[in-house]
Amino acid sequence: MEDITEKIKSAIIQNVLWALSIFYDFIEQFGAKNIQVSYWEGEENWATLCIAEKPVGYLWKKYPLLIVERHLRDELNEFLENYGFLSVILVENLNDETLSLDYDNLKDYLDYGLDYNKFSATDLWFQTNSI
Repeated sequence: MEDITEKIKSAIIQNVLWALSIFYDFIEQFGAKNIQVSYWEGEENWATLCIAEKPVGYLWKKYPLLIVERHLRDELNEFLENYGFLSVILVENLNDETLSLDYDNLKDYLDYGLDYNKFSATDLWFQTNSI
């Protein structure tokens, strides 16, 4: 189980123009890596990263946080160096329940209702994706 409390807290405290401009610049650059981005402005809080129509990562618009499958790390390494403020969480599979967090430390930012002791990246995406 990986506790991601500190990575989320780190993303929350960043003082960058993430949701206003950097988020959009960031998702535009994924095309150069053959990664498709699904993002519905005004309807979703996360962009979904896909390869061959299979989700491989989630990028939170609200805060600079990227959850991505581990096998993409090397491919994205150089790209991510330009975004040192971005919190990156690596998972083997977006659907594996290998994540946890301290809800009491993040209750001002996350909704109640998910078992934060054991969840997947997809569970977190689903819980926080509605605007």
